[in-house]
Amino acid sequence: MIRNCLKIAFRSMLKNKAYVAINVVGLALGISCCILILLFVEDELGFDRFHDDYDQIYRLRVERFSNGGEAEYSAAASAPMLPAALKDILQIEAGTRITLSGNLVSRDDLSYYEERFFYADAAFFDVFSFELLQGDAAQVLLAPNSLILTESTAAKYFGDTSPLGQILEVEGQAMTITGIVEDTPTQSHFDFDMLASFSTLEVSRGLSSGWNWWGLSFHTYLKLRPGADVFQTEALLHEMPSRYVADEEANSGYRQFLYLQPLADIHLNSHYRSELGNNSQKNYVFVFAAVALFILLIACVNFMNLSTARSAERAREVGMRKVVGASKGQLVSQFLGESIVITLIALAVALILIQFLLPYFNAVTLKSLAVNYVERWPLLLVLIVGAVVVGVLSGLYPAFALSSFEPVKVLKGQSLYLVRPAPG
Repeated sequence: MIRNCLKIAFRSMLKNKAYVAINVVGLALGISCCILILLFVEDELGFDRFHDDYDQIYRLRVERFSNGGEAEYSAAASAPMLPAALKDILQIEAGTRITLSGNLVSRDDLSYYEERFFYADAAFFDVFSFELLQGDAAQVLLAPNSLILTESTAAKYFGDTSPLGQILEVEGQAMTITGIVEDTPTQSHFDFDMLASFSTLEVSRGLSSGWNWWGLSFHTYLKLRPGADVFQTEALLHEMPSRYVADEEANSGYRQFLYLQPLADIHLNSHYRSELGNNSQKNYVFVFAAVALFILLIACVNFMNLSTARSAERAREVGMRKVVGASKGQLVSQFLGESIVITLIALAVALILIQFLLPYFNAVTLKSLAVNYVERWPLLLVLIVGAVVVGVLSGLYPAFALSSFEPVKVLKGQSLYLVRPAPG
């Protein structure tokens, strides 16, 4: 039966090439626009989720209040907050601080100003899951004057030569390369090209001898132990500054309170002072998702209207098929089959169109989106199922409208608008 339905569907489509072409183009444009926007939405919602146990990683957020002044909300904390938190709170498994510091980096004749130069604690790789290609994760950021390069940065300075153990001059200070890390994924809320050991900063600036609880310059990340109570941990952190510098707070008139911000929420929900990047807005993402579905809905309604408008041309065909014994169910199946075939063809065209449009879409959205249908076969399967659903929904009304014509009146040539649907 299915084979017969498909045969009739293709014959009907070959007879009406213009109608099929219009429907395929309309649906293909709607589907491709919808998929492109949903790829953007998926990318936005997936920030920082590539880290292992990302749901256990939090950033320390600071709220500072002064007597009679406005509140200050900062994404960065002060340097001593991490050591104090690790000492006082057992629920914290690991923690790291990072701070951005653009530096002039030189090797022989090469010299570049590296804007994405960070200092990071030795536990950086205990918290984050950036892939370390060369070096020991426990040692690479331990000693002073240790430096990690991303893969592309290593190629920029050393070409094909192994950079491990080599020396780079950072603002005139010799630093030894101890590791190579994979380039930062595009879905990270901060990007780096170089990571230097935090102990380098402690030695060069003497931070270990005089911590400052007021300079909010260090982005601090905490990884909680499995099963740790987040609310209890945050309650312990909340007034931790007052336990250490109550006298200073009293003299300065400032109060500082600490909060935990989930790592996966930073890109869409964080717009505080000292953010490491231009974060997006969750509301915008939801608006884009709604626009994508609205575009698809318009394409489906357009398909349905064209199918209904064409029903007058197929009324005699329906009448003849009913005369020779075709049931309403068979006719509905036939017309739905034609609708699904057209939708699947439109999907195939849309997938080809997406590959052509994706570079231009990336240029507009400043993304690096890519779709490999072989590697992402579950996505392809979802799209095929979605196309079948779209085909059914788009063809449902025209199918029932066409299959309900009374054959006698249609064959007598009465106007389609005067033909009442047959009961049942």
